[in-house]
Amino acid sequence: MYSKIESSVRRKKFLRIVPFIFILYVISFLDRTNISYATLTMSKDLHFTAAAFGLGAGIFFAGYLIFQIPVTIFAEKKSARKWISMTIMVWSAVAIATSLVNFDWQFYIMRFALGVGEAGLFTSLVVYISHWFTVKERAGVISILLSAIFVSQIIGGPISTQILTYNWGDITGWRWLFILEGIPALAIGIMSYFYLKDKPSQAKWLDAEEKKYLEDQLDLESKAKTKFDYSWKQAIRDRETIILCIIYTFWLATAYALLFFLPTMFSEITKTPVTTVGYITAITYTGSLVGLILVGRSSDKKNERKMHMFIPLVIGIIALAASMAIHQDATLATIILAIAVTGIGSAFGIFWTLPTMFLSRTAAAVSLGVIGTVGNIGGFFGPYITGVLRTTTGSFMQPTVIMIIFLAISASLVLTLRKTQMPNTESA
Repeated sequence: MYSKIESSVRRKKFLRIVPFIFILYVISFLDRTNISYATLTMSKDLHFTAAAFGLGAGIFFAGYLIFQIPVTIFAEKKSARKWISMTIMVWSAVAIATSLVNFDWQFYIMRFALGVGEAGLFTSLVVYISHWFTVKERAGVISILLSAIFVSQIIGGPISTQILTYNWGDITGWRWLFILEGIPALAIGIMSYFYLKDKPSQAKWLDAEEKKYLEDQLDLESKAKTKFDYSWKQAIRDRETIILCIIYTFWLATAYALLFFLPTMFSEITKTPVTTVGYITAITYTGSLVGLILVGRSSDKKNERKMHMFIPLVIGIIALAASMAIHQDATLATIILAIAVTGIGSAFGIFWTLPTMFLSRTAAAVSLGVIGTVGNIGGFFGPYITGVLRTTTGSFMQPTVIMIIFLAISASLVLTLRKTQMPNTESA
């Protein structure tokens, strides 16, 4: 049972923070991944091959990667709120400008610039969450945040594919797609500067007693980490951090390959109009959303991380292999592929709680930046390899084999992690 003040603080901070950053991240992912729908018509209009599209999709992470670590440190030491607001406004401008591209090199530049604009957004949000929520709360909160990825596809699929069918003012649908889905980011970027607060002491929506209670809880937890405490230099050499980097790299390579190419894969399997593809994709990510929340809650309840990451990855591996075996049955292949996507995405929320469990705040911020930076290399080569193999072989069979290998590497390394139990703060 929670005390009266604890219940009040938990309720207030959840209602104040979580819905807002959730909407923010939905908009972020709409702008980051709407090319997966735009390519259904854009590639034909601009004569892009799958390899060109894969390079454009992946090059986003080159820009993202360059600024990941310094941005995360800035968010920890200075102000997560200021960086979150600024980066949203920058990427909104770039997202809208993507509607102007006519050549592949312009597409690459816009995608690279979008990556720079969004650099460190997610890790800054994780840092921000660590300033407001205790360790035992974070897996649930981060799972909700990550569920925005799937919600963006649930609402983005039908909306994006519907926009593709319209050509207003002699402007093709895919150009309108970038314009209309880029505008909301500008509004929420301005709003976030005034709405978010960096720490409990700045929150007018908590009374003095509630502020002190929350700050005491977070300080107590920070002291409980002293047995795992590292400097930032030690953090980037830590065994767990290195393993997490490798896990995330191969995991993300598969996740983004599917994220960017899934509408095209569904289109080729089902032979249906783009609007139908949008609804199929939305249904797929609805399953992923449910899986992410359920796995996150189960992990928090059982105070267990390792198997809650391993099992969903194994489900993804098995389902991808099965989708290859029955690819000629359109309905069954679509269902099995949807199960694979659900498994692959279900444990991401748990993954991001690990560095904040055993590292001090500054070291954890650096560790998050390092993991995000190294991992996002996978975000580049996953879509790129998929595009190249799709162009050279004319099929998604070979790219699927590569995805299975990548997931097998990640799943195997999950079993080698050691520091996956939450520190006990109650006896501290």
